[in-house]
Amino acid sequence: EVMGHAASTLALFGWGKLSIERWGDALIATMSNLPLLNDSQLGVAALLGGMFTYLMGDEVITLPADQNGRFILVSPDVAEQVWEWYTNGDSIESMVRRLGPSARL
Repeated sequence: EVMGHAASTLALFGWGKLSIERWGDALIATMSNLPLLNDSQLGVAALLGGMFTYLMGDEVITLPADQNGRFILVSPDVAEQVWEWYTNGDSIESMVRRLGPSARL
């Protein structure tokens, strides 16, 4: 129900449609009909990170995971490493596989 309210709020303000997927132990937020703010989508990632931090009651970093509107939710401890993988061209599957269970949410 909480995710439904979050998705509705994002849609209401024109941010697109939010869905959550579980990839093994990792959580992936998918945004469809997302407005293009910049190529890296860091603004949307920051918005989602703040929203998930509030909803989960624990700090969450949300990073772009591909060019198709998917974002990976990670612990702050591994965010820099995941960002490096992403900027080096790693696929979402590779990033999820490389993360250990303790780094996933």
